[in-house]
Amino acid sequence: MLCIIFAVCKNPLMNTRYLTCLLLSITCLAACGKKKAAGDVDDPSFPYFSIRQFIADQVKNHIGSPFVLMKYSEVDGKKDSTLMNSYNADWGEAIKAFSETDINDIKFKGKYNVSTFKDDATGAIVFYYEAKEKDLFTRSLQLRIDDETHRIMTIYIETIKNSFWHNTSQKLYYEPMKEIQIQQFDKPLIGHAETRRYNWDFNYGQVTTSTSDER
Repeated sequence: MLCIIFAVCKNPLMNTRYLTCLLLSITCLAACGKKKAAGDVDDPSFPYFSIRQFIADQVKNHIGSPFVLMKYSEVDGKKDSTLMNSYNADWGEAIKAFSETDINDIKFKGKYNVSTFKDDATGAIVFYYEAKEKDLFTRSLQLRIDDETHRIMTIYIETIKNSFWHNTSQKLYYEPMKEIQIQQFDKPLIGHAETRRYNWDFNYGQVTTSTSDER
């Protein structure tokens, strides 16, 4: 029966169903007893949480819903803000940044340590994915999930991309239908470092742009 549960989880159709399966699979997959294929990596936590699937679910659940939000941007200390609504908002930048961090691919199997713990103060179950190899783009992924509803409370991701000429790191934060944060830090070999901060506030007027620095 545990194997059947895991098989369902591989093709999630809805957020709540997916997260319920995620909780079950991490604790139950080891009991399935399948034989490993040649060269396969033993990782009972795989498949990992899919950011791309979650984005698709968010779009499906909220498309057409009317709401107003404020986008704040800060590039090297220069600040700007834009008032927009759900119909004219350009989500491309945010969707691209989060989608690129997705680790739910067979090529990443066995390359992340996965741990869970209960946060009694907030009533959340925390899933923490940490990269085992320093050259992996997504360094860490933290999910906070409501223990009762199994709905995502927050997502926090850190990325690093290093090369001889350029180093870039990111901090991404999403609280569903409340706030999106993207912070990017660029350090070229030649020239000055640049910091970019973008914040989409669904309850505009109560925005803070430094929250992720403290996480």
